[in-house]
This record gives sequence, C-alpha cells and structure tokens, in this order.
Amino acid sequence: MGSKNPRLNFTYSYIYDQTFAALSGNKYFEGTSNEAASYMKALEKEFSRFSGKVLAGIPKVSGLRWQKPYIDVYISKYAPSSFSVPLTVRMYKNAKVGNSILVHELVHNIVFQNQKRIRYVKLFKDFRSEGTMTKYHIIEGAILYLLNRDIFSDGLSGFFEYDNWASPKADEAYRHAISIVLERGAEKIIKSYISKG
Repeated sequence: MGSKNPRLNFTYSYIYDQTFAALSGNKYFEGTSNEAASYMKALEKEFSRFSGKVLAGIPKVSGLRWQKPYIDVYISKYAPSSFSVPLTVRMYKNAKVGNSILVHELVHNIVFQNQKRIRYVKLFKDFRSEGTMTKYHIIEGAILYLLNRDIFSDGLSGFFEYDNWASPKADEAYRHAISIVLERGAEKIIKSYISKG
C-alpha cells in the first residue's frame, strides 16, 4: 500500500467550524461558508501550481509513503491553528500563506501516516533538552528544507517565504527546529530518525 500521490479533497464543514467558534467564545458568522468557498478556490488554485512536485517530492526526500488514496483538507475560519490530522488549514489573508501552511501540514500528515517508521524514542533522547514542539518539528523541518531545495534550489526559500521558521517573528520551537536541521544536516536527520521501509 502507498506511494501513489493522494488526491486532496478541499472541504468546508459548517459543524466543524461552528464547533471551533463556540470553543473559542466567538459567534459564528452565517456568511462564513461563502467566505470559505471563495478561500478554498484561491487555495486550490495556488496549490495546483505545486501539487505534483509537493505530493511526489515529500515521499522522495523523506523515504516515507503516502498510505491513503485521498486526504480531506478542511478549511476553517475559527480553528485556533492549522494542524495535520484531520488536516485543517485556517483561512489566512493570503492564499500563498495558506498554501505554505498546507505543505507544512502535509509533511506532518505523511509522518503521522508512517508513525511506525519514526524513531521517536531516539529523537526524544537525542534532543531531551528541547521542548516538545521543537522535537516534533525536527523531522518535519528536515523534510521541508529538502523539499524547498528540490523545488526552489534553496532550502530556506519557497514555502519558507510564507511559513518562515528562521524569522525572528517565528515561534521559538520552529526557530530551534530549523537551526538543528541546518546544524546537523537535513539528510542526516532523516537517515537517523526515519527507519527504512
């Protein structure tokens, strides 16, 4: 099973988003589904520019395989953040930002689909002094770095332009993770913490 590129199914769930709104103390705006439909169209268009290279490139650089024939991508106005399972992308002002976040979450998603191949015990032991968020972004940072390098010729360009882990404005966990990737080498991290399939 696996290896064929999955199909992404962009979708909006009124119930899902309304639940996020209620949990965050926000009032759900009735026009949100129309806003989400417009955003989905812009995000799908932006992602289509890179979809083949991204969906084939992630397994190529990581050695992991897609285990599912399709992945639902939920669009949300009220989610507290974007996350990988279920794959959820917040509505950002710019579709380029949303696209970069989508690629980030796809990397988390393939790692989640292949959990048995991830050497978490070794990773957590080797980086025991780092915070949990940093630990969970070291492998993903290595994959994103190599993907950017393959597509854009520079590991810190491309999708990192809009999801910039190295920026002083980035969350400290992301800055630590990408600094570890740059210091130790992305290929070495993948070889050390992802077992052969």
